[in-house]
Amino acid sequence: MGMYFNTAATTEMNGKVNNAFNADSIDYWKKPGMRGLFGPIAQGGASLASIAGQNGIYPGAGYGSPVGRKWFRWLDDLDTTTAIRALFHKHLDRNNRCVEMYFTVVPKASMPIGVSESKISNSDGTYSAVITIATPTAAVVRAAIKKRMSARKKGKS
Repeated sequence: MGMYFNTAATTEMNGKVNNAFNADSIDYWKKPGMRGLFGPIAQGGASLASIAGQNGIYPGAGYGSPVGRKWFRWLDDLDTTTAIRALFHKHLDRNNRCVEMYFTVVPKASMPIGVSESKISNSDGTYSAVITIATPTAAVVRAAIKKRMSARKKGKS
């Protein structure tokens, strides 16, 4: 997930994350102990990879499978932006009236990963949070790695 789009693995993981935070499941995450996991790591929060692993949110191919390892690396990359943690923490606050969080992942032609949100209001005053994660394509990531490697070589000359 996050490197190639419209693959079976990307579709599977998008579905698993959306199922984990749908209207039937979100109250589990709103419990103080669970919501706290999305707080700042320095204040007791857990990594997104750890949260996913402990809650079974990983590819059906297995936790340690090649696809599983890619998934957890992508979560680690996503975790470098504090924006995603802040969105989880905000929408999982019991004082807010969020009834579900829906995630969509879209390709991005530049680095780094970007996160944005929107809300869909319901007639009863509740809302659904829509979180869009714009993640660089494989070609963008490869180009960034190549550029970084080239800069390191120049620095050693």
